[in-house]
Amino acid sequence: MNAPLMTDVTVRAEGLTKRYGPQYAIRDVGFELRQGEIVGFLGPNGAGKSTTMKIMTSYILPDEGKCEVSGVSVLESPRAARRQVGYLPESNPLYPDLYVREYLDIMGQLAGLPAASRKPRIEETIEMVGLEAEQHKKIGQLSRGYRQRVGLARVLLHNPSILILDEPTSGLDPNQVLQIRALIRRLGKNRTIIFSSHHLDEVEAISTRILIIHHGRIVADAPADRLSALMGEETVVYVVFAREVSESFFQRVKGVRRVEPHGKGWHLYCEPGHSIEEDVFFSAAAANVPIVTLYRKQQELSEIFQRLTQRPSETASSPI
Repeated sequence: MNAPLMTDVTVRAEGLTKRYGPQYAIRDVGFELRQGEIVGFLGPNGAGKSTTMKIMTSYILPDEGKCEVSGVSVLESPRAARRQVGYLPESNPLYPDLYVREYLDIMGQLAGLPAASRKPRIEETIEMVGLEAEQHKKIGQLSRGYRQRVGLARVLLHNPSILILDEPTSGLDPNQVLQIRALIRRLGKNRTIIFSSHHLDEVEAISTRILIIHHGRIVADAPADRLSALMGEETVVYVVFAREVSESFFQRVKGVRRVEPHGKGWHLYCEPGHSIEEDVFFSAAAANVPIVTLYRKQQELSEIFQRLTQRPSETASSPI
């Protein structure tokens, strides 16, 4: 998906480090997030994702470094910082014996919503997450997908500018996954969303930007559609012509490093981030060779993830 126009920085992390005894959970983690970004946060189990996200919520504090959310320091003003953030943990703790509206009313009180504005805000939030048909049921009667929506409604009640979602589609069936993905896209239009997931197809489907953490360090940070290029991977273009051409044909196409026949067409390899589609088109037109297929191939996120997270640790102590 195309990255939105970036404006305000909503999260700024600098040099975040967290230790448990001799072990590092994270070390020197830094990044900036902006309004309108949906950031997929990836890493193996124990890489430091949850630690980083909990620091952003001020649930735990770093040993070193600083973190600001909407300009508020999580170290100096943790309570004020929490008002800027909506956090949905993987466990999504709920009260199954409470009715949906009853639960949201209690959560609204705890969030400090005034009585006069609480009811209309609950109505607005229920509509926002698509709970209208289920709002009069007990939470324990809901499917897992609708319980996840209740959790999202809870974190949206105080209208936070930043949403932090830890494995938001974990345990959902395929239809529920698609529904929650669509909801996250809608919510991300005017907020900052950072979410962790072990489903790489999900990250590719909804992220505008990808962060990868390994052994407590950020090892990749790039817009989702430019990750391959920024990592120095060759651009690969696949082209099929209406009639047969020889390998020498591509000598006239500027920027092509090498070519390989593939199926009915050719793979053209060029400099990272280099665009050759236009040159291919005009070269084919000049030679009067119609093009049947022409597109740029993206390296699979799974390949990038595996390569980055199979590197050995740079620290003597393994992270938690």
